[in-house]
Amino acid sequence: MTICNGLDSSRIVSPGEVESTLTELADYVRSWLAKLEGPLKFALSEQLHSSNKLPEASCYNTAATTIDLLHEAQKVLEPRTLILADHFLGYTNSKCLNAAVERGIPDILESGPSTLEQLSQASSTRPDRLRQVLRTLYNNGIFEYDGKNGLYSNNDVSTLLCKGHPSQWRNWVELYGNQFYDIARGIPQCTVAGESRLAAQIQYQTDLDMFRYFHQQGWTELLHRTLGGGAEAMTPGILTDYPWTDLADGSTVVLDIGGGGGLISTLLRSFNKLRGGIFDLPHVIDHATTLFHADKGKYSDVGERISPEHLIGGDFLKSVPSFEVYTMKWVLHDWSDEDSLVILRNIRNAIREGPKSRLIIMEAILANGRSSRLSRYADINMMMTAGGQERTESEWRELAKSSGWAVRAIYTLRNTWFKAIELIPEKGAYAPSVRDDIEAKFFPDSHDRARYAMGGGLLHCPVNYSHATLRILNSGTRDGKWLADMAAQVPNTAILVGTDTSPRLFPPSSFMPQNIKLSVQSFADPWPHGFQSSFDVVHQQFVLSCLEMDTAREIISTLVSMVKPGGWIQLLEPSGAPTEEQKRSNPATAKLHDLVNRAMSATGKYHAHGSALKGYMRSAGVVNIVETIMDLPIGTSKALTPALQESTTRDLLSVIEKANHRKHYYYIYLREKNTRDDAGASAIVAQLNPS
Repeated sequence: MTICNGLDSSRIVSPGEVESTLTELADYVRSWLAKLEGPLKFALSEQLHSSNKLPEASCYNTAATTIDLLHEAQKVLEPRTLILADHFLGYTNSKCLNAAVERGIPDILESGPSTLEQLSQASSTRPDRLRQVLRTLYNNGIFEYDGKNGLYSNNDVSTLLCKGHPSQWRNWVELYGNQFYDIARGIPQCTVAGESRLAAQIQYQTDLDMFRYFHQQGWTELLHRTLGGGAEAMTPGILTDYPWTDLADGSTVVLDIGGGGGLISTLLRSFNKLRGGIFDLPHVIDHATTLFHADKGKYSDVGERISPEHLIGGDFLKSVPSFEVYTMKWVLHDWSDEDSLVILRNIRNAIREGPKSRLIIMEAILANGRSSRLSRYADINMMMTAGGQERTESEWRELAKSSGWAVRAIYTLRNTWFKAIELIPEKGAYAPSVRDDIEAKFFPDSHDRARYAMGGGLLHCPVNYSHATLRILNSGTRDGKWLADMAAQVPNTAILVGTDTSPRLFPPSSFMPQNIKLSVQSFADPWPHGFQSSFDVVHQQFVLSCLEMDTAREIISTLVSMVKPGGWIQLLEPSGAPTEEQKRSNPATAKLHDLVNRAMSATGKYHAHGSALKGYMRSAGVVNIVETIMDLPIGTSKALTPALQESTTRDLLSVIEKANHRKHYYYIYLREKNTRDDAGASAIVAQLNPS
């Protein structure tokens, strides 16, 4: 395989061409900016940044695209050291903003433009240092400065920071510019291999979770004020851009999971025929009951449409009450994929199927580009405070698919920090499983059998196991047993990734070494971009049986694309045919192969992929292919322990049962013939071209 960067380096570009291109670009941008002056600038500001109405959807989306394009150009043109400086000196922006808010600069300027001396006197600040702080801010678009008259004034950004603004963005500056700023000091240490503490716990030297520590320090009120103000600012987009009217029929109850009352009360106040409920921890429900049903309760104006029996305490990791419509806002980003799957499956199993059945998840969707940077900020904040994460669209789709849901739509909610991901029950799906019980019961022994056949080893490729940055992918990992054994042979800094189409066989993460990550991945879906050409070794065993040859070939091609140049791929599959020696020494083995092949062919599927692996590898473009035919003990082979003798016989029977549904006949056949020796398996080890 030849690797290149995709750039055409054969054409020589002269310095003059570079200069003329830059001049042309500068002239174009200059003319474009000139158009933004005057009435058009005001119209754009009114259209995109009005505090009284949402921007038009088309303008909102086009503006985001334009921002991303301009930032890409900036990254090409900007000096490399300035890109670095924006990161290691970024604290200056945060703390200058803190200083301006703490000294009340936005509120002072609400009465009109001021000179530096006037501002300094009104805010009790040193004029020389205040000038430096404000210079940083107005160059970043916060405040305006008229150099001719020496006047500072508010603009549509700094106005958001005034005490009288309904969304109270100044609280975000206080909380994130101080407490969260300090928490971020723990990020480097929390990324170290083997570190289990969160950045917040590291920085504050505590074993408490963030919420309990904040409560201990007296910061909980500020946290609630901050998040509450942000929620109010995002309310118009939530109410307008999702079709809530479809649910406001006077009978449908919307159950908000993990909500304290803010979201559901907002919906009830906006849609008169909507009915609601809340499912949360018992102490949260006790408080919500007061909010909705006590005299002068905060939400008592809509209490009649959220009946007491719909305020339900419980634990969504155990079960969820049965309703037709559910909402969740800013909940799943607190939880790991493993726990999120449990939550989503519990909802899927509980949902009442009907014409309105759905789960509406309001969460950020991670994306690249300047306009999506807030999702990345949120991702880091969740990592450092709760051990959580934001997710990409493909990750949300995979979570949904693995828990019995289908993504029906994703709604952009203007002027919010998240989207509405609408899930509906997948027709014909059941949670939790895409595997049958037979497979779940018998596959664990296949690892022990394969390891025995390989002489106790796990890999036949010449890999340096001591390499600290080793990356290994195990496709079709099932219960992760192969990875767990491999983890004992490599440094704890190695990265071991296991993928499978279902997480049903995955053990709890606490049972696995910390450098193992198990994730749900189907070959029918795109694989993570970061997997491409990134693994030193890719291993897969006993996955291709019953697949058509074209499908098997596509799977191997996909796996090869995950291997880095010079890396290795190892595949283990049944050979499908006995060796000549087996035919002579053990006729029962030959009959066994014939039996299995006939059972598989009855389904129209191809079973003997082992004998075709070498050809699959060649067509995928790998080199240095080594094929090994091994004996794979089954049945009453004396090479196996009694437990493996029994389990391997059951394993074979399960394959026959799934292939032809004639278990009884074949079971008698096997007992009468007492098949007792070895089936064949092919192991292929191949290396990618280092170039």
